[in-house]
Order: sequence, then structure tokens, then C-alpha cells
Amino acid sequence: MELDERKIAQRFAELQVDAQRSFLNKLNSSGIDFRELPIVPANRAEQLPLSYSQRSLWLTWQLDPASPAYNMPGVFYFARPTGCCCIRVECE
Repeated sequence: MELDERKIAQRFAELQVDAQRSFLNKLNSSGIDFRELPIVPANRAEQLPLSYSQRSLWLTWQLDPASPAYNMPGVFYFARPTGCCCIRVECE
């Protein structure tokens, strides 16, 4: 019996999270390495869940839609604990 790797990957993509764990265990016990299966397109018939980063951006925008904060890719690291007033002065 020849395996259709694309069908296996497609079937996996359509499963719920709990069923995916079981599916991975069965693949592993059959000697099939999931990492070698092709990547198949996600089903776009339903909405895909947002990632943690996307949810964070959405929340930032909801709090202040006029703020450019969600467009700023940088991070500030301070050498010692700093209060809000000091941060405001340092950033101006």
C-alpha cells in the first residue's frame, strides 16, 4: 500500500487539536515522520484563530486607535527598575 503524503497532511490539518495529538502518535508508531510531510493550505472556509501577537496588536488598537504604539517594532531595556515618570522624561 502506497501512502499519499499530501492526503495524510490534509487529514491532519482538518483534525481538532486533541485528535491531532492522537494522529501524531499513530504516525510515529507507524514509522512516519510528520516533519517530512508536505505543508498543505489551511481551510479558509472558517475563520482562523488569531495568534498571541495578533491579539496583542488588536488590544493595543482597541485601547487607543490613534496611537502609533502598535506600529513600533522596538523594545526598551532598562538597566535598573525605573518609574513611569523617569521613562516619560527619558523618551521625550
